[in-house]
Amino acid sequence: MIASILVVVFGFTTYGAFSIGSSPLSEVKIPMSIFGTATGILSVVGFLPDVFIHTWYGGMIDAQGTAAFNMIFGFEIMFGIIGCFCLVMLLRTVKKHFGSTAQAEEA
Repeated sequence: MIASILVVVFGFTTYGAFSIGSSPLSEVKIPMSIFGTATGILSVVGFLPDVFIHTWYGGMIDAQGTAAFNMIFGFEIMFGIIGCFCLVMLLRTVKKHFGSTAQAEEA
């Protein structure tokens, strides 16, 4: 029962995060003329892992049995760390870019 609840909560959180995926596009001032294209690219990149990850992990489990779960969780941790790193770099870039823009507008 607890595992079922956790799957639902994590699934809701994951797909809830995807649903607000276009929010950063408006924050970085993507022009409305290419907003649809940018959203499409963001969706392709965001959902690309869903295309192959289940087959990849399933193949690992078929080949190695339960020993594959350590590798699978390791990959998930690695992907999470890479995602956090990319987020920090994006925030630094946005702050640097829009911080200088705001200062130029005030002057």
